Amino acid sequence: MPDVLILIDQQKAKEHPKWGPRNNPDAEKNIARLLAAWRAHGWPILHVRHDSTYPDSPFRPGQDGNDFSPLTAPLQGEAVIAKRVTSAFIGTDLEAHLRALGRPPLVICGWLLANSVEATVRVGANLGYRIRLPADACWSCDKHTS
Repeated sequence: MPDVLILIDQQKAKEHPKWGPRNNPDAEKNIARLLAAWRAHGWPILHVRHDSTYPDSPFRPGQDGNDFSPLTAPLQGEAVIAKRVTSAFIGTDLEAHLRALGRPPLVICGWLLANSVEATVRVGANLGYRIRLPADACWSCDKHTS
């Protein structure tokens, strides 16, 4: 079984000015290249969408920021996992999807490295998954607090 590609929070909200400058401006292009390779081989892909419950969050459902970014948006038939907290494993059916695939190794990429990506990797590793994290397909930012 090939590795499952998991894309974390590839939504328009990541472009909101409140996040500040990012450390890897080419991350989305690198994610798009990974995504194209997975699609070309017919390997499994899971898109994780953050559905924030905070009223002022750009990730809150019903706002443009909740929509997927066009460069890495899911195609019809690609699974979408909706999460409400940082880890894609908490309160979702992600693990059920992975069990149905035979608990394959994971490649996790996306945004925010020191938040949702890290939380998903930590929980996945605790659950016994082998995980790779492509450094050029992840990024963080300097969150503006004002």
